[in-house]
Amino acid sequence: MTTATLPSTSSIRSPFTRERVPSSGTITAFSGPIKRYIVSSTRLAWSEQAAQELEALLRLEPGWDGYQAQPVSFQNAAYAIQILESVAAQQTSKPQFIPGVRGDLQMEWHTEVLDLEIHVRAPNDVNVWFRDESTGEAGEEFHITNNFRRLLQPIANAR
Repeated sequence: MTTATLPSTSSIRSPFTRERVPSSGTITAFSGPIKRYIVSSTRLAWSEQAAQELEALLRLEPGWDGYQAQPVSFQNAAYAIQILESVAAQQTSKPQFIPGVRGDLQMEWHTEVLDLEIHVRAPNDVNVWFRDESTGEAGEEFHITNNFRRLLQPIANAR
């Protein structure tokens, strides 16, 4: 993996969190049979660590589970990063990344008061489940495509 940092020229306001974020970022090149790039922001303290973890999941060998599981697809990893950069705030903790057997990817946060699971089955095909103990309500499940606003409340508590 090769990473290059883009210079900071100004900041922009996130359309989801209204937080000012730097317009600088990184370009991460993943080597392999096909060279692919992910352009991402550096506004989250754990962005680089997340990119390294996702690269490892992209490099899984077919059959990594002992059966016929596929590695995480580049499209799903890139879409997961897009979701995180759209809705995660500075105080949001890094999720755990769990590979699925069909190239899908799950991002999870589990704390004493919150369980949040974001399952990226494909770009624009994402299932979300969360339970927030502080509200006393049962778990909620919903589907999202490219509008991530519904994630703002659950992810705000993922600290």
